[in-house]
Amino acid sequence: MGELLNETIVKNGYAIDREEETNTKFDEEIAEAQNSAKSGNAGLWLSCGGGHVATTPVPVHGSEDEPGQFGETLVAESVEVTLTNIYYSYDYNFSTPKGGYVFMILEVQLQNTGEDEKN
Repeated sequence: MGELLNETIVKNGYAIDREEETNTKFDEEIAEAQNSAKSGNAGLWLSCGGGHVATTPVPVHGSEDEPGQFGETLVAESVEVTLTNIYYSYDYNFSTPKGGYVFMILEVQLQNTGEDEKN
């Protein structure tokens, strides 16, 4: 019999072994695969110590790791930013992208929320 998909994913370090009471037929094979991944520092075991490690630092809502949703207002450094429109264009202000690419145009609304309006 060939290798199980679950076993392969666990052995490469991209998933962890989680035993289920109702499905125990391949528990030994998958546990061995996880031990192999751990000892070989494969996948997640190399990059972050395995699948049970909390992400640190926790992504901040509105950052590149956890972006806000379209139409949602985010506040950063006393400025409210709301994405109001997104569209693609083959030209923008007399400029054309090369190689068949397109421009992605983002329209935003900005509002200073700080007390010092001079900034």
